[in-house]
Amino acid sequence: MRLYPLVPLMGRQAAVDSQIGDYEIPQGMAIMISQWVMHRHPKYFENPEAFQLERWTQEFEKQLPKGVYIPFGDGPRICIGKGFA
Repeated sequence: MRLYPLVPLMGRQAAVDSQIGDYEIPQGMAIMISQWVMHRHPKYFENPEAFQLERWTQEFEKQLPKGVYIPFGDGPRICIGKGFA
């Protein structure tokens, strides 16, 4: 699910004016979130293109910042399937 997410892009709408890094996000703007890109970010995953089951320890998953690994989405629209996985 990290390398091949079922939903590679998720759309959201900004509820309030925000800033992400140097980008101003006005209220109401559509935002696309790419699981495909986040799940392959070398800052968070060593050898990001490789499937390495042994990397998924409880400690590893706890050290990831919120929003880095989001195979079921996040927030109020999180997939109901997360609890079954």
